[in-house]
Amino acid sequence: MKKMAIVAPSDSPIPAVCGGAVETLTTYFLTENEKKPTFEIDVYCCCNKNLDGMLFNYTHIMQVQKPLFHKIIKMYCSILNRLYTMLNISKARFYFDKHIAKSIDYSKKY
Repeated sequence: MKKMAIVAPSDSPIPAVCGGAVETLTTYFLTENEKKPTFEIDVYCCCNKNLDGMLFNYTHIMQVQKPLFHKIIKMYCSILNRLYTMLNISKARFYFDKHIAKSIDYSKKY
């Protein structure tokens, strides 16, 4: 089974006990992974008392205090920036097999 780590993009917890679009979509992904296991997932998010007692078979929720959570985010971004520099990849352009949305140049008039 493949392993995956998800770092919550904000102070809102995952699973989405406080709402949020990204958090809700991620929760949907976790739920589907429980039905059809493909990944073993570690989710890193800020502490929230509503997460206590939530159990998943293939997802491990790592609740982190807010100051530490922000340090983890900074460290993650720093590592990515170093990797891009070492591999000589422009930070402004990412290479993926699939694109959900491409950037649009709003300065042009259509």
